[in-house]
Amino acid sequence: MKFVRTKLILLSLSATFFACGDCIQEVSGVVMCLKTQRPLNGVVVYQKNDDFVETDSLGQFQYFGVSGGLFSCPDVSLGFKKKGYEMQSVEFPSGSNDTIWLNLFQ
Repeated sequence: MKFVRTKLILLSLSATFFACGDCIQEVSGVVMCLKTQRPLNGVVVYQKNDDFVETDSLGQFQYFGVSGGLFSCPDVSLGFKKKGYEMQSVEFPSGSNDTIWLNLFQ
């Protein structure tokens, strides 16, 4: 009986660890110039661990990352920078599709 109880406890702990694995984070959107209302190409979209992508000619980006999540994917914190514009940081829930507006330096 003690062996069966130990086996059930180990099985439960194993299931918990497998259920708490990594999650795929995906964020997409478009980066626009606040002044001109036009899309910005070549904006560097980055996360603090040095993973980055750049916006295309239509200002669009897609960011994929992997993160550990206990019961769900945590929010993704991304930075946006382009020469001549103010840098910006934004937190997104995984699966977001959003528009980011960058200001020109004054």
